[in-house]
Amino acid sequence: MSIISRALSLIGFEKRAADPSWKGAALMRGDYTPGKAESLSAVYACVSAISETIASLPLILYRRTNDEGRERANDHPLYKVLHDSPNELQTALEFREMMQAAVLLRGNAYAEIKRGYDGQVRSLTPLDRVTTLQLDNGRLAYDTSDGKGKTRRLLQEEVFHLRH
Repeated sequence: MSIISRALSLIGFEKRAADPSWKGAALMRGDYTPGKAESLSAVYACVSAISETIASLPLILYRRTNDEGRERANDHPLYKVLHDSPNELQTALEFREMMQAAVLLRGNAYAEIKRGYDGQVRSLTPLDRVTTLQLDNGRLAYDTSDGKGKTRRLLQEEVFHLRH
């Protein structure tokens, strides 16, 4: 350390190392990916705090009444999906936390809507690797891939799209 460096550090100036191996440097250069961002402890802590808080808020389904009011709709088929278990692998809390984290990191979150014989929503299954397209008729379509080269196209009414 030179005499000038020591003198500058005594009065509060310091030289920071520009270590390109630091993961934050990649984000500052614009090499942003959700995985890289989430590997930073500050980003992970913020995303975790926000998504856990949002997921833990009460989710109440209402129906409109004839007198311009509303009442709880605990008997609605969608209530069980949103409040208890959206799919066979996740609780409602885990699903909402995951969807909120995806919105914070990527700006969008997607889930496939699976309906029963009566047309009611029976499950919501999270999707990854989704590309949004606008069709000629103005409607949206979603291409989702499984990571092995197989792609499926889902229509607008088959996807729950949570936007930022």
